[in-house]
Amino acid sequence: MQCFLGNITPAWWAFPMNVAVLLVLLVGLTIVWREAGQRWFVQFLASGKCSVVALMLVTGGCLIKGFVPPAAASSAVCVRLGLHDFTSSWIFAFCIVLLVGNLWLVIVRRSTKAPHAWRFALNHIGVLLTIVSLFFGAADTHKWRIVAQQGIPTDMGYDAAGTPHGLGYEIILDTFVVSFFDNGTPAAFYADISTEQGTQRVSVNQPWHRSWCEDVHLNSYDTQAGAASQFCVLERVVQPWKYVTWCGIVMMIGGALLLFFDGSKHKSVAKIKSNDQP
Repeated sequence: MQCFLGNITPAWWAFPMNVAVLLVLLVGLTIVWREAGQRWFVQFLASGKCSVVALMLVTGGCLIKGFVPPAAASSAVCVRLGLHDFTSSWIFAFCIVLLVGNLWLVIVRRSTKAPHAWRFALNHIGVLLTIVSLFFGAADTHKWRIVAQQGIPTDMGYDAAGTPHGLGYEIILDTFVVSFFDNGTPAAFYADISTEQGTQRVSVNQPWHRSWCEDVHLNSYDTQAGAASQFCVLERVVQPWKYVTWCGIVMMIGGALLLFFDGSKHKSVAKIKSNDQP
């Protein structure tokens, strides 16, 4: 599939296709577990050995992306195998699907039977939500650069390839303020922009939260002009899956805390028992 179709195009994987594939995968695995849970292959998919294999494959895929030199990645063979952007290849997608399937089967198999069920659920479901949001939600994440000029409305943003995209609203730069350290390096800067929601102040760490999934950040400005800059560069970020990621991280933190407190409790009980022995 990788050799014939090439890497996955983000448009193929965007909503609702990613959600549909995810639901089919999870529902299909649940049915397979109920109908053929004793088969050796299904047992392997729900085992710790499969978890190790899947984690090693995903880790290896990430290492390939980081260690393949750009010159080698541009060769015909590497492009055909997806090594030039391995995390968007069908091979890496298979590794992620294997890991997601393994996590789901482990949850289905043990969630109602495992001791310390809350700790188990928080850890495993948290990991599952984080992986699903980062992989399946990647195609729904978009970033555009916007050049906002003083007194001139703009309704266009540009992606990493320089392709223009309509914003659906206009932005006008009203004022831009920058302060400097004694050595001349910028200390802080912010911009007041006119938008459909009124005047908004944006800075590096304080974006304009336009909607539940869209933020507009202040990225840069005309460094040659300094405080007299007539424009600033904004970055529009759309991340509808970010709340799923946050939920997964919070669940993993909760699971880690339960693991810590349970471990401390067991140590205290063991110490009391040892002191009671003659």
